[in-house]
Amino acid sequence: MTQSAAFLGFLLLVLGIALIIAEIVLPTIGVLGVLGIGSVIIAAFVIHAAAVPGAEIIIPIVAGLAVVGGVVVVGTGWLARKSMREPVVTGSQGMIGAKAEALESFVEQGTVQFGGEIWKARTGAPVSAGQSVRIVKVDGLLLWVEPA
Repeated sequence: MTQSAAFLGFLLLVLGIALIIAEIVLPTIGVLGVLGIGSVIIAAFVIHAAAVPGAEIIIPIVAGLAVVGGVVVVGTGWLARKSMREPVVTGSQGMIGAKAEALESFVEQGTVQFGGEIWKARTGAPVSAGQSVRIVKVDGLLLWVEPA
């Protein structure tokens, strides 16, 4: 009985480590990490209860590692959720509302400079050269702007 319990504890330990590694590789926001830490804790208690010679587990060390691992997993999940609430700052979504500079005077279509790049732009209001404009829409490689 004790050897089969120790073997079960070893399998739980391997499962826990595999779940923690999967948490690192896959974007699960902490679910696999929590399951892995729980599996490692249960494995430690099962191996300790089996009392197999040579398979001693020091419970305070396992508890300390579980607490540290739990804090890391919960902290990582919290940071991931926080980053999901932040506004997008890249791509076309990050351009909307940003300022650009008109390179020429134009009434409907012209060119503006944004982020060191020259873009074709359209507007509904007259824009003069050097004027600051605000990007209101991105349509492929065309920026819709309005005077700022």
